[in-house]
Amino acid sequence: MTSLPVYRETRFRTPTGAERTVGLWVDRIGAGTDRHRPGAPRLRLLGQFAAVLVESGAGTLVTQHAGTHRVQPGDVILLAPDEPASYQPDTEWYSRWIVWNGPEAAALQGLGYLPPPGRPLLRGCSNAVNQAYFALLKVMASEDLAAVLQRKLAVLRLVLDLFEAHRHSAAARSAARLGEQVIEFVTRNYAQDLSIPELARTFHVSPTHFRRLFHAYSGRSPREFVNAMRVSRAKELLSQGIGIKQTAAEVGFDDVCYFMRVFRKMTGTPPGRFAAGKGM
Repeated sequence: MTSLPVYRETRFRTPTGAERTVGLWVDRIGAGTDRHRPGAPRLRLLGQFAAVLVESGAGTLVTQHAGTHRVQPGDVILLAPDEPASYQPDTEWYSRWIVWNGPEAAALQGLGYLPPPGRPLLRGCSNAVNQAYFALLKVMASEDLAAVLQRKLAVLRLVLDLFEAHRHSAAARSAARLGEQVIEFVTRNYAQDLSIPELARTFHVSPTHFRRLFHAYSGRSPREFVNAMRVSRAKELLSQGIGIKQTAAEVGFDDVCYFMRVFRKMTGTPPGRFAAGKGM
């Protein structure tokens, strides 16, 4: 937890009666260039929701509970009403922001449509913020009933886009972690009988999902990866003078003829010729 001084934002737009009735309103939008401010940062308690797209430049985001994050071009800073935060560029950056509030905004957060305060930085969401920003730009100055609803719809679209991007990002992180575990397991156990159903059971996924995950992470099918590991080790053993039959058994091939076919396919050289040339 960061122990920096906190101050409360005092700038709010008073929503109209119609906006209060629909339960969600846009407080303000804006765009501009900010420059680095020297000195220790102070955390601002915004009291509203905000999405800040950093279009160019890089800098730092500090929140009270999630600590310090590096901000890169294209990142979206997501601010929650009750999470004090401070953000500024290393030198300067250009950003666009949307600030919104209302009981329905809080309800959407409670339902999980927005990431928790511990994940205040989103990547791959710049289009969502830009689309909402330019849609709102057309109706911010209007106070008729149509504009009230258009502003609400633009924010709902933004929240949905951020939700889907965060969900896909979380799924990708989960898949990457599982991919790393699978690769590590296969690398350690390549000489064992590694069937797809057995591997899938080991990692609690279906065989179809296992194949798809493995290929997405390694660029190869599980069988191609295992055979590559086995042939790599076989080349070492053959170079040490180990016979073809023993080498095949040690790297996990029960069928010597199949081992010879796989070896030749992957190296372009039969194992006997490779052994005679000691690695060629």
